[in-house]
Amino acid sequence: MKRIYLLLLCLLLTACGDAMRPSDAIATAVTHGQGLPESYHVYYSDADEESPHYPTAKIKEKLYTSGYDVDSLCEDYAVLIGNGTVPYEIHLLRARSHSNISDLLSCLNGRKELLTEHKNSTFNPDTEERVEQAVSYCAGRYAVLLVTDDNDAMRALLDECIK
Repeated sequence: MKRIYLLLLCLLLTACGDAMRPSDAIATAVTHGQGLPESYHVYYSDADEESPHYPTAKIKEKLYTSGYDVDSLCEDYAVLIGNGTVPYEIHLLRARSHSNISDLLSCLNGRKELLTEHKNSTFNPDTEERVEQAVSYCAGRYAVLLVTDDNDAMRALLDECIK
């Protein structure tokens, strides 16, 4: 009987140390975040290919034009993209290894640059400041990009999930 309790305790402690999956962290951001746009779309790397949440090659090419192969660099990822003229984005990319973090951050910085270009469909001169204040950072094995109303609050919320 002691062995069963010990085994259950070990399993519980192991589960508590695991970080949340990116898809769950995005769900937390949607549930508890402030200032989310009325309309948005979420892409998950673990979505079924028939799902509208599955990021096709064409979608990934539009998001990450910098030439990085996100699938080869990431173990798992989730991306929230606001629909409309005001840019609102959350990218959570969990690297396959720590050696992939710098490439993922470069990829996300490329996304930031794309958002500042006038040819981008979400570019809006009135919201240029939001894009300029976008934050990309590393949190453990995650590369994160935030383009939100309050990047500090969103970062604090997500850091609780992914660390």
